[in-house]
Amino acid sequence: MKRLAYYTISLLMLGACEKNQQKPENNSTNGTQSTTTQTEKSQVNYLEKGDEITTATQAALLQTVSKAIAEKEAHGAVEYCNLKALTIVDSLSKLHNCQIRRVSDKYRNPQDKAQNETEKKALATFIEKHQKQEKLEPFILQEDKNVYYFKPIMVGMETCLKCHGDKSKDIAPKTLATIEKLYPNDLAKGYKLKDFRGMWVVKF
Repeated sequence: MKRLAYYTISLLMLGACEKNQQKPENNSTNGTQSTTTQTEKSQVNYLEKGDEITTATQAALLQTVSKAIAEKEAHGAVEYCNLKALTIVDSLSKLHNCQIRRVSDKYRNPQDKAQNETEKKALATFIEKHQKQEKLEPFILQEDKNVYYFKPIMVGMETCLKCHGDKSKDIAPKTLATIEKLYPNDLAKGYKLKDFRGMWVVKF
């Protein structure tokens, strides 16, 4: 009887130990799920913040360019962009505590050329998707301690073609002369509506 009681107690203790050993696995799983959820939320937050910043920047640029076109036609807008566009973007970068850039493979201002491997990778992704006629969506990349937000820029209005369209039919001679004077190595012509123009980059 004593032996039977001993074996019974031993089995009960062993069962209790096995149950206790299973609990950390469950906690570990919950921790992984929690971490995944936090990462997803973080990505959503950066996507929302990036969209907010680029939408505000685009609106500020369009407002001032539209005013320049109304006052001095398209050639005046080219002159304005040459002098003021970067200033507007820089001021909004300081306001939002981030770095805002426009990047293109067919740039007008050399400062809009991809400057690092992260930008080159993102630009290549957009170009490849556009060539395959796939939908272009904003996305996030994390490199070291920095988070990058990328958003496609499309040729969405006829007005864009006055400075970026076909030089033989869309761009007025006076505007073309201004472009060639201010940007002798310009690559940003020959676009059509709905073409991929470049991308917004927000570095947090």
